[in-house]
Amino acid sequence: MRLEWIRSFIYATRYNSLNRAAEALYTTQPNVSKQIKKLETFLGVQLLERTSAGVHLTREGAYFKLYAEKILETYDRYVLEKRNMDQALEALNKEITLAVSPLLLQSYYSELKRTLADELPGFTFIFIEGYLEEISRRVKGKSQTYGLAYCLDGRELDRAKLNSVTIQSTLMVTCAHKSLGQDQDQLEQIIGSTEYFGKYLNEDVGKASFFSSNIDLILKNLQFNPNSFATLPLNIIDRSGIKNMKDMEFIYDPKAPKVNLNFIFKQPEKKGEEVLVALLEDTLRSMFNENKPA
Repeated sequence: MRLEWIRSFIYATRYNSLNRAAEALYTTQPNVSKQIKKLETFLGVQLLERTSAGVHLTREGAYFKLYAEKILETYDRYVLEKRNMDQALEALNKEITLAVSPLLLQSYYSELKRTLADELPGFTFIFIEGYLEEISRRVKGKSQTYGLAYCLDGRELDRAKLNSVTIQSTLMVTCAHKSLGQDQDQLEQIIGSTEYFGKYLNEDVGKASFFSSNIDLILKNLQFNPNSFATLPLNIIDRSGIKNMKDMEFIYDPKAPKVNLNFIFKQPEKKGEEVLVALLEDTLRSMFNENKPA
């Protein structure tokens, strides 16, 4: 079913005439008649009775008209709103800042840059690396600045000034050499190290000795130091190549709470920003969930 079929039908019923409907639609009477015939064929009912005096609704036509008018009204309202939103979006500053947690930006930078450029052409994206506290400060301090960070729960954010939506949830997994897992005391220490992830996310990395903010250093340490281990989100592990390392064991509790990847933003101040936030959220959600490991 196509909108032009419905519009021809509505105009014909409005004027009780195919000729007058054609004039109002700036087309020809045969074209209006053809459009209505296609609609009737699609629905499998006769909508209009055609007489020498004009056209009149059948019972099925009167019933369908109730829905047809709502369809056209909704579509016309959408077209108007879209035009207004496009104008509001066009009026925005074309520079967008995205503050991203370190491992996330290192693992996804190229894909983020490409995907955002494809989905929001005309905008320039500036990427900044930072921990959650720094990300929150930047988002609160400047318009068209947004954050992308892992959060263990919502308490890390200033809910009075910031909004966030979960883009993806993933397991926390500890990577360790198999030799470490043979020592029960050491194994308990490794599993317990996940508690340090909160510091890794939200404070200076020096306070969280089990972690590094540089994925290359993590890989190097795991490769050459058999006593090392690292606790990371599963999607970072999948992209890092750690799974290809020899004698590596992956320790996790599938029932444990997952860590959330959150898109962080402050309440939009302009109409165009509402559209921009919605577009960014949808783009990021699609990108990260298309890459979600099975």
